Amino acid sequence: MVFEPNAEWIERNKELDKRPIYYIKIDGLTDRIFSTAPLETVWRPRTNFGLDPDTPEVAGHRLDGGAAVSSVKGYGWINPMGDSGARYRTPGGFPGDFTDVERSFVFTDGGNTIIRKWIMTGIPNDDYEVSAMCGDVGFLQGPHLVVVNGVIIINRESTAIEEFIIRKKTVTVTNNQLEVNIGGHDSGGVTTLNEILITRNFPEARPLLTRPASTLQRVDRLQGRTTVGAIRFALLDRDDEITRLISIEKTSNPELTSLVNRKVSLFQGFDRMDPKKFAEIYRGRISGVSMTPGNASYQFELSDLKRKFGDLIMKNAETDALSVLEGNLVNIFYAVLTSDFTSMDFPLDEASGSPTGLGLDSSLLNLSDLIEVRDLWISTLNLRFEFGKPEAARTFVEQELMRLIGYAVVLHDGRISVRASNPPLIVSPNPTQLTADQITGPPAWRKRMDLHFNRFVIRGDHNNFEFERALDGTAAAGQKIVPLAFTNGYRVDHVYLLQRKDGLKDEAIEVASINEGASVVTKENLVNAFTAGDFLKALPFRNLVIVEDSANQNETDELVEFVIQSRGLRKHLNGRDLATFIATRLKRRYSTPPVEIKVNAQMREQFIEIGDVLLLSHPQIPDLLTGTRGVVDQPFEVIRAEIDFKAGGVKLVLLDTVPQSRFGVIAENNVPDYPTATARQRAEAAFMADQFTNLMVNGDPPYLTV
Repeated sequence: MVFEPNAEWIERNKELDKRPIYYIKIDGLTDRIFSTAPLETVWRPRTNFGLDPDTPEVAGHRLDGGAAVSSVKGYGWINPMGDSGARYRTPGGFPGDFTDVERSFVFTDGGNTIIRKWIMTGIPNDDYEVSAMCGDVGFLQGPHLVVVNGVIIINRESTAIEEFIIRKKTVTVTNNQLEVNIGGHDSGGVTTLNEILITRNFPEARPLLTRPASTLQRVDRLQGRTTVGAIRFALLDRDDEITRLISIEKTSNPELTSLVNRKVSLFQGFDRMDPKKFAEIYRGRISGVSMTPGNASYQFELSDLKRKFGDLIMKNAETDALSVLEGNLVNIFYAVLTSDFTSMDFPLDEASGSPTGLGLDSSLLNLSDLIEVRDLWISTLNLRFEFGKPEAARTFVEQELMRLIGYAVVLHDGRISVRASNPPLIVSPNPTQLTADQITGPPAWRKRMDLHFNRFVIRGDHNNFEFERALDGTAAAGQKIVPLAFTNGYRVDHVYLLQRKDGLKDEAIEVASINEGASVVTKENLVNAFTAGDFLKALPFRNLVIVEDSANQNETDELVEFVIQSRGLRKHLNGRDLATFIATRLKRRYSTPPVEIKVNAQMREQFIEIGDVLLLSHPQIPDLLTGTRGVVDQPFEVIRAEIDFKAGGVKLVLLDTVPQSRFGVIAENNVPDYPTATARQRAEAAFMADQFTNLMVNGDPPYLTV
């Protein structure tokens, strides 16, 4: 969860009959925002001052007649002036087209040398825009002096008969109190105060926004792929306001210099809420603008940062001028996205040639998530990539990096993060709980038979070029010399295939050194003998590890293979161990088809992130370990989370993690033994099975702790 909803947001959200209000903030547009309904920006009703009870009630105002401050009302005067310091100019005595606010006021009875103090308590600490109105329908008044929390609002200005001045300034409240001083100078006259208006320091809200629609991220875990998240909304073009906004080609004073990739934030709240307390639920960048049918409005399309993945990286790489990156998978991911190849926090073992990346600012990445996944999950997963030409960042990130561990996502706050998915990594000490009372309607349950695999092949030791050269002598078994007259193209630490010309025998070798124009020296003795005319082949990939579930193949009467290959996996960088690490975890998760559940949750669950692991409890969902209905705190990975703006809810797609498996950490002392531990504690902590019975103490089957 990125945005922690405040207490008022949560309380309003519980009132399910309340329809949410949305507004958008466009980067660079400071004077206004666009909302689906008018926003309440007046913090409290306007206060007008006058003679009580002679002053009539004014709609949208409350009257202060000069009385002492009251803890019940929350406002009043420190040095009350009573009736002698308040006036109401009646229409009979002062005819004219004046409002009751203009006819009524309090003043510094006794002259401007006296300071009168009015306070309002219980104001949340923040910046506010405070306006004051001074004047009199019957007499010349002033010089007026109005000071609010130390800020001079009106500074010794005088008013003629029937003249009024309104001035406003930004005022900071730090002690939950607003203090208004009138008077306090020796220039004579009196200060009259007709009205005080306190508004939130907030741009003007223009109710021109239609309800948004979303197409949020979808995850293909096994391919390391997530789609680009998108949101669409329309702005009504009332009085050509939006036409002027998008006209960046205007010859004079365009409001925005460009629309391309301009940042936009979407906020959600409820009626009568402070707009500053609205929750930010999406950040994106403008990727399209078009007129809607009927030409009454403009539709805007927002996309998340993964749209940038379509750009090229390694723009300087050439066949004879390779760019090389070697290091931890997450560190390479960071370097490619930010173009920072010398980071101390995400160090690389090698960055040679002239590598280039996407150039994203590091603030656009969730660095703590990256570090957590790296240090808890893949701290030893080092890769080496050699680039001989530019390539799309999306292809590289998804196929070469993310397929090995999970996928990259964009969070609600617009930052890019990484999720470990094979199996998913629980990093929160308090995972989100989703219970039946938070779900609307029945859940949809199914077994994902299409995600059933029982043979896992991990390929690596990539060569940039596919070629073969004939041996010009004998490579003897038990020796390390492979005679070659043409050694150009072969490289140290790379793996090649020795193959007899009849194709009946082959052997993979790893190069230790090269005697240019003479031979290649292998790291280990040859098992087989090869003669002149046999071949030393450079192949794109070779199998590093094959992990099979033979029992499952027999039980299901099918062999379903899943293959992952990455140019970065290298045998000399512990590639086989890493490949085994990846394959065994894939086997654990996908030998049994996982369960997928679709649920419609209440809107307050919209802050669940793609890739989160939550604990699901629902009486209708089958517990496949007990053969009964009902699960409690069962871990599920969120693979889709889409806001349903029309219905006012969230559509979630969940995939179970690993059957009978847990991410286990050593439990704290206050966690009881397994028989009395809660389902949640059993999901979060590691418990040991009996080594002789292979069961838990109470007879439950054991689970794998990963």
